[in-house]
Amino acid sequence: MSFFLNEIIIFEAKQGAKARENFVLLQLYYPLIYLNNITKNQKKIRTIFIDIETNKSDKYRLTEFCFHELNFDSVEVLMSWVYG
Repeated sequence: MSFFLNEIIIFEAKQGAKARENFVLLQLYYPLIYLNNITKNQKKIRTIFIDIETNKSDKYRLTEFCFHELNFDSVEVLMSWVYG
């Protein structure tokens, strides 16, 4: 599992009925910029938002975002998963 040594994964999680409404992309972007500066762009940094829905059936929605060339205006959804 040595490939994990060369990447950092940033998670932001919210729980509740309005989790996606209360989520702000800056909550992933600022840590991305900070960690990129610390690592001097030597590690891949992934940003994932987790939406936790805990009503009748527990659901976990994970969405991975990419900020191309660290530009906030160039955000893209890379993948999205639903568990539960």
